[in-house]
Amino acid sequence: MRKFLFKTITKKLTSIFVAAAVTFGILAISDTKLDVKAAFTAPYYNINDNGGSWDGNNYILDGNIIKDAFFCDGTYTYFLQADGTPMKDRLTYHPDGEHVIYFDSKGHEVFSNFANVKKSIAGDVVDDLCFFDVYGYMYTNVLTYNQDGTALYYANPYGVMERSGWFQFAEGAGGVASPLGATEGKWGYAYTNGVIEASSIGDESVKNSYIPSKEAPVVETTVDDVDVKNDEVEKDRTVENEKIKLPKGVPAMDTDWKKAYNSKLSDFMKNGDTFDGTQSYKMPAESYFLYDMDKDGIPELCVRFGESEADYFLKIFSYLDSKVVERAAFGCGHTSFYSSSNKEIITEWSHMNGTYISRLWFTDSGYSTDEIWDVNYNNNPDIEDKSPEDFIEGSKLLTEFKLNTRLPLSGYGISMPTSKNPDNDDVHKKINEVINNNEYVHLIIASRYNDKYDKDKVRYDTLFKKGTISKYDSYVLINTKWGDLNGDGQDECILLLGLKETSSDCNIVVLSLQDGVVYAYADEYYKSDLFVKDNIIYYDEGKLSKIIVFYKYNAYTEYTY
Repeated sequence: MRKFLFKTITKKLTSIFVAAAVTFGILAISDTKLDVKAAFTAPYYNINDNGGSWDGNNYILDGNIIKDAFFCDGTYTYFLQADGTPMKDRLTYHPDGEHVIYFDSKGHEVFSNFANVKKSIAGDVVDDLCFFDVYGYMYTNVLTYNQDGTALYYANPYGVMERSGWFQFAEGAGGVASPLGATEGKWGYAYTNGVIEASSIGDESVKNSYIPSKEAPVVETTVDDVDVKNDEVEKDRTVENEKIKLPKGVPAMDTDWKKAYNSKLSDFMKNGDTFDGTQSYKMPAESYFLYDMDKDGIPELCVRFGESEADYFLKIFSYLDSKVVERAAFGCGHTSFYSSSNKEIITEWSHMNGTYISRLWFTDSGYSTDEIWDVNYNNNPDIEDKSPEDFIEGSKLLTEFKLNTRLPLSGYGISMPTSKNPDNDDVHKKINEVINNNEYVHLIIASRYNDKYDKDKVRYDTLFKKGTISKYDSYVLINTKWGDLNGDGQDECILLLGLKETSSDCNIVVLSLQDGVVYAYADEYYKSDLFVKDNIIYYDEGKLSKIIVFYKYNAYTEYTY
């Protein structure tokens, strides 16, 4: 049974749990762990899809006030209570009766962020720091880095970040607990803001020798701070510089459009969507990409839905007037997407030896398309195969990403080095120690075509076994190459994995040392002649090239030309 328990009566009485929800359950206090079963099905509404009106207090659809339902106003997600008003400033169970979610003082459900929780589920006054993931679910019993990878935090089995002194790790702690030696009973020191220094993690001897700094290293931003900080930033903006300045390498949801798109993607991950609102069954979200179609400086959010090539459809959203607005929806089975220097996107449909290429652009009333190329090569065997690059100068393939990673969104427009002033001799030594001693690495699948994204910690030799990187194949090591893949001066180790030692086709695993943890980022479809130049991986005699972008638990790849 998962632990979704928040506040001990005392630190010593850790078996006493509070499990309650004003809307979703009845308060119950027990001296044993409680399995909450107060689940119900809550409908979901999106004003862009369902219509209606929203005054900030009630959502009215077809003359009725919607109640006991999730609702998205195009940017933020709310839970509308039994009286139709948004739940606010509340920690509560999700209607599934299992996960814990949080709504801030404005009624916005918190995604991918810290929150300073002021009331427990029982309604008691608390002052807890908690973190909620991309689904809005509370972290529990996890040792994790913050969003920009600069600080460690431990969410205890009650979902509360440890703060203000020494604590012990619980059994089964997840995240980076095992790689950093944070096993059950080990000690760690948390500053008043929850930050933990890795050097404080250890047994009694470490606890007795560790000397905390007089000042906490980092002050974390929570959702309660965001509006104040954004107001301060607004004062410093100019017409020439409309971007919030960030430290180099910090991937964050630093602008309103990023936050809005992030919320939208989180909704799609949980609920899926229908093509035009008339279908009874919602299709799951498959992938997404960002592309500035109208060249206004803010990219469009393009999301692919469906379960197979037969039923895929794409929806394109823009951020207009502080809202996420749907601009286009069309079928996209067997379709790839390409950029253009004009205010448009290029689509290429290829199937059964036929190719259809067209343009799509926005109009005042919606969108329009026209045909560039339409040929069936079975009927025209002498016609040379063509792609969008042959018709649109500078056009290039747009890569789609798994919804699990928000790095393309949070890191849009900024670079993300993972090291400062690296000692490459030391980097090579530490990564080679991991390889030679068969130590743990944290495996992330960068390709969107793999079922599972974050595979957590695995032994080095497990990378080659069937079921780890591929469901179907085991691998052998063809070659090992080193190169700087993100421009921070620190080398990464690239493993070339093939079905046999003489394979010309290969997958890669990039080993990157970040804050003492070796991350392994896997991607597919390369050639064994690959080489690194200017942070780009070239292969197939230099005719094809990719960049791989990685930062802690996130990674993705893109073709480059």
